[in-house]
Amino acid sequence: MDKVLKNIANAVEFRNKNQLQVDLGAQFVLLQENKDSLLEAIKHLKECGVDFVSIKPFVLQNANQKYHNTKPLEESEIRELAEASNGFSDGSFQVVFRENAFENSSKDRGYTHCLGCNFIAVLNSAGDIASCLPYWDREEFVYGNIYEKTFYEIWNGEKRGKIKQFLEHTLDCAKCPKNCRPNAINEFLNGILNPSVKHINFI
Repeated sequence: MDKVLKNIANAVEFRNKNQLQVDLGAQFVLLQENKDSLLEAIKHLKECGVDFVSIKPFVLQNANQKYHNTKPLEESEIRELAEASNGFSDGSFQVVFRENAFENSSKDRGYTHCLGCNFIAVLNSAGDIASCLPYWDREEFVYGNIYEKTFYEIWNGEKRGKIKQFLEHTLDCAKCPKNCRPNAINEFLNGILNPSVKHINFI
């Protein structure tokens, strides 16, 4: 842990020294096993000089993952940790506690197909660009490889066009992991395309 924090602090120092216009942040995957170290971790990250820390739940993306979240956090625990975590925020440091992501981890989807993958993609170390993390290792969801074509060519290519059609019209999202990365995008888009309340922004 000390080595990780030192490397983060070095990255912040390099950014500041070279006056780079980039934000540096960290993510904390909150689990039953590490909940007691959350506040200490936020304190250390703030001292390192990062701009923000995002606290998110564990999401089982595919069957190859070794960890399984057998004992989810209680709602009361999440609320208490969120309140304590947000207390570290100030003008130069922001805690982003993704409470809605914890809520969505057990909620059924209100949509059927995936429009969210039009706004997000996954790039792995082999250069493959795929629709999303749960399917990054499945050829039928890989758009192309950046070592073979440019991102522009891949994104506007024939294979991505076919995958896009499948995601938007055929894929049954009920079979996807709950609370996947495109989920929040899909919920937002579904609310626009299928509004349940008229003039919701004026309520």
